[in-house]
Amino acid sequence: MHLYPQTEKRLKSGYVDASRWLLNTLLAHKVRLGLGRRDEHPAATHADIDAVLDKLEDLANALEAADRRATAHLRGQIRPLVAAYAAALQKAGYPPSLFFSCRFTIDTGQIVNLVEELDPRHLSPVVRATGRRLRSHTIALPGDVIEHIGLEQGRAGFALPGLTA
Repeated sequence: MHLYPQTEKRLKSGYVDASRWLLNTLLAHKVRLGLGRRDEHPAATHADIDAVLDKLEDLANALEAADRRATAHLRGQIRPLVAAYAAALQKAGYPPSLFFSCRFTIDTGQIVNLVEELDPRHLSPVVRATGRRLRSHTIALPGDVIEHIGLEQGRAGFALPGLTA
């Protein structure tokens, strides 16, 4: 939790809940299996992924009495996003082990740099403080659109990050 006390320039105090729900749940699942934080989980199954999704729902249930907004956030934002990510991995033919791989699944938690955001006046990706354009990365894809790339093709053709040979 990031606390922001009232100051001369900050007229109201506040906080940002910096909980990293997915990361903490993934790590807890690995610990239950006797794995370390950065250990790979090559034997992972879809049941392991389901266990993580179930744990996110359990967390939402546990928080319901104390923090309804956190519960709503977990149920309405976090869990559906994680479920969609898991489904995308499965549809692409990636093994469940990548869901648990620190080299593939990355949870940045909060916005990595709160200063770097879209400028609402110009709708251009700039750093507000300097006006400098944000870094941009583009991957050229054959035929302009790819709906599905299997693991082997992704490795061979695009050297996708996190995919080991």
